[in-house]
Amino acid sequence: MFGAAMISAVPAIADHDVDIHVNGDFRGRPSGTQIVPGWTLTADGGSARLLPGRKPGEAILELIATSYRGQSAVSDLHAIRGNVLRVEVKASGAGSIAVGYELFDAARRPLAGGEMIRVALHAVETEVKHHFTLNAAGGGYIRLRLTAEPSSTARFRDVDAEWKRRPLPPPAPAPGVIAAPPPAPAPGVIAAPPPPAPGVIVAPAPAPAPVPPPPPPPGGAALEKPLQHDRYYSFRSLAPVERFHLSLRVGAKIRFTLGENPAHREFWRIAACDQSMCRIRMERAHHGAPPARREQAEFELKALRPGTSMIELVCGGKRVRIRFSAR
Repeated sequence: MFGAAMISAVPAIADHDVDIHVNGDFRGRPSGTQIVPGWTLTADGGSARLLPGRKPGEAILELIATSYRGQSAVSDLHAIRGNVLRVEVKASGAGSIAVGYELFDAARRPLAGGEMIRVALHAVETEVKHHFTLNAAGGGYIRLRLTAEPSSTARFRDVDAEWKRRPLPPPAPAPGVIAAPPPAPAPGVIAAPPPPAPGVIVAPAPAPAPVPPPPPPPGGAALEKPLQHDRYYSFRSLAPVERFHLSLRVGAKIRFTLGENPAHREFWRIAACDQSMCRIRMERAHHGAPPARREQAEFELKALRPGTSMIELVCGGKRVRIRFSAR
């Protein structure tokens, strides 16, 4: 098992983003062992081991779950220093993982209010980024939790986390009290427009350079649609097999978003992609608050070298097939 958890010092709260010093590349022990400084293996009946990483001194943490129970690793405790926790994980394997945090009070006792997200795994490494808004009433510490879900084998290559501060919404006026409107600008003074809310994109990103689409396969022209840049495709609007075509110049990128179906535990995964010709990145995210919360997978494709290939994405019983061409 991993060593006993340690408590990080409690520094003063800063007004900017603050990195969490978690041992995210699993340094400090040779491959094949289970002991990782800064992490603890939970007693869930599965197993863990360290595999050689891509760089000297780095390692990959592999968690192997049983068929009936997940296997987790938890970090040391870290003092809360913001109201938003950003977690980034690079993972691959088979099955699915859950990534999130657990909440503790100032006396280091566990509290309710932690949160986890679930991500499907595939052979191509997935980069998962998620922002957790903390309900930290009475909380003093958090610890990160990485879980290989039942019947899953998960390999974590890199874990990164940081604190962020986001302005809280203004308090609602007391019952019966009418909030005063903001003062009007002085005569002759043009009021400056309010700053955009956090997370709002002021100007849309430029679309990739237009390139003629590759020729469609015989008889398939009527079935394919152009894949649109910065487009959101809802899960319900997608056909059981949705076909797109896409052509980019080498070095160009395109982004698009696919809705997911968390009520039935259906999440997108990359089933096929020629990584020598195209780089694909996937991030899971959500927008809004329950019950209107929207779960989605955000994709970025980049053309690396000329050629053609087929990209296939799978979510439950639905498939998205992209006939991709790079020039």
